[in-house]
Amino acid sequence: MDVLTQRGEELEWREWARWVKYEEKVEDGGKRWSKPHVASLNMHYVMELRKQILDGVLMTDVECYTIAQVVDQFLDAWIANKSLDPVLRQHVRTLCLKQHRHRHEKGRPEDKKKNIKRNNTTGDLRKQMSAS
Repeated sequence: MDVLTQRGEELEWREWARWVKYEEKVEDGGKRWSKPHVASLNMHYVMELRKQILDGVLMTDVECYTIAQVVDQFLDAWIANKSLDPVLRQHVRTLCLKQHRHRHEKGRPEDKKKNIKRNNTTGDLRKQMSAS
């Protein structure tokens, strides 16, 4: 699972949790993954998933070669389904195509030049997620 975070003046998607047979989350300090554990699922979220599958946009056989093409296909479908106001299309597209950073990636070369700190804690990520 990725979270949209602000890094300086830029926005980027950061990996916050992952599932490899078991769930792992970023531990406090943001430097390593937690012990793998079996994730529990609330019935509310199962019902929400069911609702989204029935009422939302689900595309399983689309010929796309880039992430931008996938995003454009979804945006067109959301607009056709009246799930997205056409005025917001470009803004949502821009957000979806922001840089993605995975936990194992150390950083960008320009960060070292600027000496930018990367120590976001899980609590910081949760605060940013709840604020948006």
